[in-house]
Amino acid sequence: MRKNMSNEILLECKSMAIGYTYALNRKLDFVLNQKKILLIKGKNGSGKSTLIKTLLGKMSPITGSYKWKTGDETISYLPQITNPNSSFSYTINEILDLYSTKKELRRSLPQSLQSKKWINCSGGEKQK
Repeated sequence: MRKNMSNEILLECKSMAIGYTYALNRKLDFVLNQKKILLIKGKNGSGKSTLIKTLLGKMSPITGSYKWKTGDETISYLPQITNPNSSFSYTINEILDLYSTKKELRRSLPQSLQSKKWINCSGGEKQK
């Protein structure tokens, strides 16, 4: 008889706080089961990337712990684009024009993002 994999634990966090020099959050306690999706949402600078870096073992939690229970599977991460030399003042829309981006793709971006200057975009907005 086959196990129900949707109830198997993939990741468990216990009393975990993350950050560089001080905690960016209250202690995290959660379980992520296989075949479930975890949405990490927050304002710029709220610790989303720091949480991912911690869960990937690139940083240590300030307090608490986490444990991946993945077996032979691997975890991967697509980092944000960071380029300190991107100081030109084009808007996203102007950049899309330079590359003759199709209208279908443009529609997937909010109008407010299209009119924003590249230099003022967050890493996540640039990744989009």
